[in-house]
Amino acid sequence: MEKAFQRHPGASSVAPVWALPVPLLPDELVSSWLVRAALAHGCDPMTLTGWIWPGWRIWTGDPDREIAPERLNSLENISGISASAFRLSFLRPVVESATEERLETRRAWPWLLVLGARNRKRRGGLQFCPACLREGIPYYKMQWRLAWHTACEQHGTVLFDECPRCAAPVEPHRLEAGDSIRRCASCGFDLSESESHTASGASLTFQRLGDTASVSGEGKFGGERISGYEWFKLIRCFLSLSRRASARPASGTARIFERLGANIAGISPPATGLAWEFLPTKERLALSEATVPLLEAGPEKLLEAMLAENLAASALLDRRIGAPDSLRHVLESLVQYRGRRAKPVLDRKGPCSRKVVERKFARLCRKAKNAS
Repeated sequence: MEKAFQRHPGASSVAPVWALPVPLLPDELVSSWLVRAALAHGCDPMTLTGWIWPGWRIWTGDPDREIAPERLNSLENISGISASAFRLSFLRPVVESATEERLETRRAWPWLLVLGARNRKRRGGLQFCPACLREGIPYYKMQWRLAWHTACEQHGTVLFDECPRCAAPVEPHRLEAGDSIRRCASCGFDLSESESHTASGASLTFQRLGDTASVSGEGKFGGERISGYEWFKLIRCFLSLSRRASARPASGTARIFERLGANIAGISPPATGLAWEFLPTKERLALSEATVPLLEAGPEKLLEAMLAENLAASALLDRRIGAPDSLRHVLESLVQYRGRRAKPVLDRKGPCSRKVVERKFARLCRKAKNAS
């Protein structure tokens, strides 16, 4: 398999204050390093971070985004690892390479999986590869927090975002002294023993294109080269389109995907209306696979497919997202539908469809889980 892009090379620990030097491993998340450092010194992560930063409840937030300079200085002095090395493990620069939006501390960040932290409990946001956890020193990687990643490049397998035994989210910061970072903090299952499944070529292609756009600042739409920012805007539009198509598999929108070679009929729509960054791996996997044929087709073939289905420009747009510049030619070329569509007479007495009921029930379960 191809090697994933390396986000940072890691760093050695030089003359640390504590007894055992714990190096920062290549592409390791700072939260993963803190957990490993705690377990190496025979304590739990909360005890270690309370000693480094008295009064700061680090695990109630998302330390992988970034750590303030004054707190980072404390970590540098104790660990023997330079502050500059730790900064390379933060996710802010990666997210800033994918969006021009202002990143606010108390809000979800685009293209970064949401932890859903409430006190020390979490609802998701961290993925893992069982084979990676089995080989060498186990640790958690930066790319496992990125929303366009659903597979392990090294092993060609689908990532997990929960314990296969108890379905709990991955929460290594809740491990106790004496545990292994491989263990599920809720049931103790060895996550490295999870049964892996081979990732599709489309899912791997999707995340490679995302990594290229993020690292090089340049992406591709068919044969056209576009900026990295524009690529992620385009992908956001296509993901919205794939969600709508999966919810209405008999629609003209769904037939666009079929014309371009995507199997949209085999995709179940997300159980909730949550944003991309909140979706579980299996739902993101299916939607990302469906967008690859659209990306490879380019604007001209996309336009041909839309004209063949007699679709207006509005079918391609999501008002919440806006129109990417890379679709301007397609939108300007489409004939706007000026007639008024006849609205079907709805049977108000009839029950909702099974799909609608399941989606509403999933939302209700999520609200109940959040409240508890």
